[in-house]
Order: sequence, then C-alpha cells, then structure tokens
Amino acid sequence: MNKTHQIYIPYTIIEKTLQLIKKYGKKFTEGFVLWVASENSDFYKVKDVWEPKQQNSFISYYIPEEEVHKLNVKIYKKKLILIAQIHSHPSYAYHSQTDDDYAIIHLPNLFSIVIPYFGNIDNSEFFEKCAIFQLKKNHWKKISKKKVKKTFKILKEE
Repeated sequence: MNKTHQIYIPYTIIEKTLQLIKKYGKKFTEGFVLWVASENSDFYKVKDVWEPKQQNSFISYYIPEEEVHKLNVKIYKKKLILIAQIHSHPSYAYHSQTDDDYAIIHLPNLFSIVIPYFGNIDNSEFFEKCAIFQLKKNHWKKISKKKVKKTFKILKEE
C-alpha cells in the first residue's frame, strides 16, 4: 500500500471483529485479529476477519512465527492484502511499546487498530472508541478522527 486509499468495511466485518475480540475478553485476555482486503485502483474493500493462532494474557498476545508465515502464504494465494491488525487492551486504547515491537505488519501505510475494554464497545461506536495507527517510516503514528472518517467507510449492506 503505497498511499492511503479509502477502505470500505462491511458492517458485518465490524460485528465479526468485535465478536472475536470479546471472546478473548471474556477470559480477561487481549485478543488479536486481522482484516484482509481486495484491492481496486482507487480503494480497498475488507473481505474477511482472520483469527490467527495466538497465545494471550491479560496484557499481551503473541502470534508464533510459523503462524505469521502461514498467514502470509494464505494472503498471497488468495490474492488479498493484509490491511490492518486489530487487538484489544484491558482498558484504554493506545499503542504500547510491546505493540510497536511485536507488530506483524511491517509495510508502510497499513493500520493497527486498538480496541479498548477487551472489545466491550458498541458496534456502532467502533471508530469513535478505537485508537487507529498507521505505519509511517517504521513508526506507528496515531491518525486523527478526521482522517479516520475520510479513510474508513462502513458499508451498511453488502
């Protein structure tokens, strides 16, 4: 992703994302999922939420290297693009040093979304409650709410 295109997200993707994240939250652990998308010359459309094998604790998650490799192969074979990594925090949404150090996304302009309160937020408030970061020059930069609204478009119907 060389520049930031608009990203279209079916509402069902938001629902599925929070459903999976809340599953971990019920165990009082952070959870992690990925959004994969198809590319058009002008925009991306999120096609699915993938839940990799992971090890979770109250304050962290870990995706084993062999699982990251499997995900990359699957993305390549399906001709999709990894557009965002999403994980939860027990309280506020921010990008910790651990999040920076163990991100599985390493390509510029892709996203890391942090969901507060183990995912216990309303589906309709997803982008208002989450903290959204974009990888810029090997650094995760929080993007403004204005840029979030410009970049991410929720599709009510598929």
